[in-house]
Amino acid sequence: MRSIFKYTISISPRELLVLPKGSTILSTENQRESLVIWALVDKSEEENEEYAIHVIGTGGEIAPNFDLGTFLGTVLFEQGTWVFHVFYKKN
Repeated sequence: MRSIFKYTISISPRELLVLPKGSTILSTENQRESLVIWALVDKSEEENEEYAIHVIGTGGEIAPNFDLGTFLGTVLFEQGTWVFHVFYKKN
């Protein structure tokens, strides 16, 4: 059975998110000053897939030719004082 689950992610240049195989990453937001990602997952799936999550602050440097993956969204913290851009890529 498929369900939507929430995953809390650290604000760091790279983090691994392990999801059941075939999951779909849906969105990202600030929830209670935490960066969260929602994904549609099938918890009955026994195999997992890893996704590299990249969180880049506005003005942050990105190495030339570095593949960030798919843009997921922009997330604001502290009433817009801090702005982060979230990308994901299947490993």
